[in-house]
Amino acid sequence: MLGRKPAKLYLLFSGLDAAGSVTGQLGATAAITFGHSDRGALFTGIFMSLFLLSAALAAPWTPRLSQRLRTPQAFALTQSLVVVGWISLGLTVALSAFNVAFMLVAAPMLGGLSGIGKTLKPLVTGDYLGQGVAKAYARRSVVTGVFALVGALLAGVLITWTIPAVAIVLNGLLTLPLAVFSWLRPARTEISYAQAPARPLRSALLDVRRSRHLRQVVWFGVTTALFAAPVAVMVVPLMQEFRLADVVSGAGAVVAAVGAGKMISPKIVAFLLRKGSDTQALRTCVLLSAGLLAIMGVTAALLSGPIQLAAWVLLAVGLGACLFTIRALNLGAASATLGEGRAAEGLAAYQMTVGLAAPLGTLIFGLLLSVSSTPQTMGWAALGMAVMAATAAGAARAR
Repeated sequence: MLGRKPAKLYLLFSGLDAAGSVTGQLGATAAITFGHSDRGALFTGIFMSLFLLSAALAAPWTPRLSQRLRTPQAFALTQSLVVVGWISLGLTVALSAFNVAFMLVAAPMLGGLSGIGKTLKPLVTGDYLGQGVAKAYARRSVVTGVFALVGALLAGVLITWTIPAVAIVLNGLLTLPLAVFSWLRPARTEISYAQAPARPLRSALLDVRRSRHLRQVVWFGVTTALFAAPVAVMVVPLMQEFRLADVVSGAGAVVAAVGAGKMISPKIVAFLLRKGSDTQALRTCVLLSAGLLAIMGVTAALLSGPIQLAAWVLLAVGLGACLFTIRALNLGAASATLGEGRAAEGLAAYQMTVGLAAPLGTLIFGLLLSVSSTPQTMGWAALGMAVMAATAAGAARAR
């Protein structure tokens, strides 16, 4: 651990980074959704699918990058490129007639940086806070949840009163403090290998195939990526059917509620781990998420206007708590599944395989919204999540 002051500064700057991510996400999805009102949901799904697919394919290369540059420098470089990328995209969109092509070209580049950053963040967080990956990331979730909540609310207002490009630029500006801090006060964590993986993608897939525990973790991660996580990403097109005067501000309120749920996740992680294994805890959270998705679908069908929004905000708190609890448990388990000295490889294998499912999830949501309604889309998501959880439970009993 680097000390209490660097730990506090890291948490503060991580919070600003989280606020920026939420702001940029809402700005990008709003720009696409309202720029193409007839096919906004489909284009949003394609944008996020390209972003998430690139993140998944980039994750396995993280160990090699860390070995060449050293982990702290790799993290600092990644964050710096994130700053440049989002500011450049926002300025391009603001200074030209909006074209979805700009977003689709930028998505793979920004997604690749996101995939590397997400693989490095758990390791760097553990070093700054002096804790294990699961507990450190859960603690970080409290701070980032607060900032994400505020960022989502402000983003809704900002986009309403200005243009989406402003929110996209703000993403880069809010990530800047973390990038500067990571250069000036780098973490001390290092990744060592007996032999660097010659083929990172193949190595990641082999790790999943060989480790039964890692396969279990990946299964729950894939389930979440396919059926629950897209709700937070596709919230603007999901809420287009709501009879609201300002859809973007309403979407910001829902994303803020997800962030509020994030703050509860450390308590849930500690409670569930006291009650049983990480596999049992994951199964419980997945089933709870399925129930919440089902209720969100029912409320979308039966309610309308501000009452409908209020119901979704309350339910989004619970969904956010489940999502980030699942993520914290998965990251902790993935970092430990392959044994000592292979934490980064375990995380890279997890991020890649789960990441490959994430773009499929957003694409499915986009297609479903294009041909059906929000209640039907949420119903299918709840059913799919329940089936995947039941399959995992059946496989566990069969062993």
